[in-house]
Amino acid sequence: MWTDECTLLKQKEIINEKYNYPENINIEKLVFCNVKSVKSSEFYKAQQSGYRAEKIFEVKKIDFDEEYSNLVYDGKMFYIIRTYEVDNENIELTCSSKINQNEAEN
Repeated sequence: MWTDECTLLKQKEIINEKYNYPENINIEKLVFCNVKSVKSSEFYKAQQSGYRAEKIFEVKKIDFDEEYSNLVYDGKMFYIIRTYEVDNENIELTCSSKINQNEAEN
């Protein structure tokens, strides 16, 4: 296992020293992962919250922190909608390719 790769993404605000204003930069981290199917219970739970759970990515906990909000897999952007600690070493990231409808309207 651990034959797939995904890129974890987070944004960080820095101060542009030349112009002295804040700007966001994207931080990327390439990690190994296991791609899993979404179980029906997880699919319906996400749907009740307005999301469409599409894939679950299992990554090493040491590679992940809560600031990561997105990931890219096979050229497609996913939003991390839920995390679940599998054991002491691994964490599952339940992901959707679409954002919550309520968030899109705001």
